[in-house]
Amino acid sequence: MRSKNPLHHLELILERIEAIEGFSAGSSRARFSADLRSLYATVYALQGISEAVRQLPDEMLARHPQIPWGAIKGAGNVYRHDYEKLDPNIIWETIVSGLPPLKKVIQEERTRTRTRGKHAREGGRSRD
Repeated sequence: MRSKNPLHHLELILERIEAIEGFSAGSSRARFSADLRSLYATVYALQGISEAVRQLPDEMLARHPQIPWGAIKGAGNVYRHDYEKLDPNIIWETIVSGLPPLKKVIQEERTRTRTRGKHAREGGRSRD
């Protein structure tokens, strides 16, 4: 059964982003595109990110309109169903241009969620 806890999904997203950072570390577009193991592992991790984003609450996503949430959610369908059309250049651009701002937002939301959870456990009310 899927967790309804946003913190769980935020952690999964960060875990996958960090895995992708490891798969692509020290690489170039050309080397990454030629390394099928890293390319396929990255696509699998991106698919997981897409699915985890689908589980985040709409109000959380609304706080960050600069992130293309719809594209992230939709990309999972491409990874699953149109995998023959995957372009290593687009995957590389996602790594270098798309993941850094996503990681920053996910880290912010993880901190916010943890702080709100801690505050609620202590009996206080959190502020937005």
